[in-house]
Amino acid sequence: MTAAHHDATFSGEAIADALADRLAWRLHPASAGESQERAAGDLAQRVQAALSEPINFPAISQAMIPGDRVALTVEAMVPELVDTVGTVVQWLANHDVGGIDVVVSDDASDELMMDLAQRLGAAAKATRHQSDRRDSLMYLVADAGAEPVYVNRQLADADFVLPIRCRRSAIAGQSVDADQSDPAGVYPVFSDSASLQRFTRESTDDAGFRQNLSMTIGIQVVMWVEPTIDGQANRITCQIVSDAEHHNEPAEISKGVSPDQCRANAVVVIVDGDPHQQTWMNVARAAIAGARHLNEEGLLVIWSQLQKDPPEQLGAILQRFVDSGDLDLPSLSDPAESDDGFPVVSPAEPLAKAFAQVMQDARVVLHSHLADEVVEDLGWGTVGSVKQLVRLLESQQEVGLIRAAQFLGPQLPETVADPTGIRHVDDTEQHSAIDRQDDIDSQDDGSEPPL
Repeated sequence: MTAAHHDATFSGEAIADALADRLAWRLHPASAGESQERAAGDLAQRVQAALSEPINFPAISQAMIPGDRVALTVEAMVPELVDTVGTVVQWLANHDVGGIDVVVSDDASDELMMDLAQRLGAAAKATRHQSDRRDSLMYLVADAGAEPVYVNRQLADADFVLPIRCRRSAIAGQSVDADQSDPAGVYPVFSDSASLQRFTRESTDDAGFRQNLSMTIGIQVVMWVEPTIDGQANRITCQIVSDAEHHNEPAEISKGVSPDQCRANAVVVIVDGDPHQQTWMNVARAAIAGARHLNEEGLLVIWSQLQKDPPEQLGAILQRFVDSGDLDLPSLSDPAESDDGFPVVSPAEPLAKAFAQVMQDARVVLHSHLADEVVEDLGWGTVGSVKQLVRLLESQQEVGLIRAAQFLGPQLPETVADPTGIRHVDDTEQHSAIDRQDDIDSQDDGSEPPL
């Protein structure tokens, strides 16, 4: 397959306009309604206002005493993360704290961590959570099964912990994910790899344990960042933990149909947002959100601006899951445990589990800035421009569109994978979308400008 022309510019609204005649419905995060005005003030003003005037809670400065060491736990998918966290750190530094540690979830990219470090300078130290390093963990409690639970050491050592989270929306009428009852977002995201592994593999849902764990750490308030339809930061609030837990709202749509009823034979999901939103984890989240609204054996188009190749061996692990129908297979290459005795999981495995689930009932096509052969190794097709996308969907009478789709998917994509629900998919079925795209490319001389 020849390399397709890839759009150099990107506008989710341009895609929506190009597909307008075919769109049966449009979904987007609940906080990103097109009719809803953007939150007033620039980003720094909104962050400062949230810290100074939390909902049903005193100013954050009144919850601390001079000299307190503060830890910020930050989800990597928070919109405009670098500037949001930078403003929080600056505000805290002006209130006589004893030191600031910033811990970002382990799906943060190297580029994000470098940009964040540059933004923070000497005001705070930013680290990426490492779930298999004992020196970065501290024992906290035992879970309901009497298994030890460790959390990031900087959280346990802090006098005040402020989680900074992205407010996500429900998919197809389901809860956002199993961690919705833990509004602080500490467990299992900032725990040890063994706890994370138990969480993703076991069906038991101990909401009380997760809430008690956050209380043990002493988390009182959470900062929530709501996304806009184009993946930027919208409303920012600080809320006490007990008030925040019921605020994951369903997705809004533009044509007056319940999200539960939105189904189509073709669904286009867009990973909106800045370059830090363009990650493989967000592609997985968006894919799951789209698959929830896709009819069986439908076409799922993922529109991203990915520039980084997938984690090593993603294609091999993904194909192994699909061929075997078993999501509990051991890793192909990683040791069972780290030198510290914690399970080591390849970054590719959570992605492979999520994508294998999606590929059971969907033909997947991806827009990215990657070489076509890299995408094809995953068993997916490619689409290079909006004009090609329109041609690809010509045979589809009704198409669904999901903007900022990563915010409608689960925080941990692998948690939706059903180890017993994987059926075998043969090569002919998987490559049907690729064959269709080959036909499209043969009609396209690659000289078209972006729409």
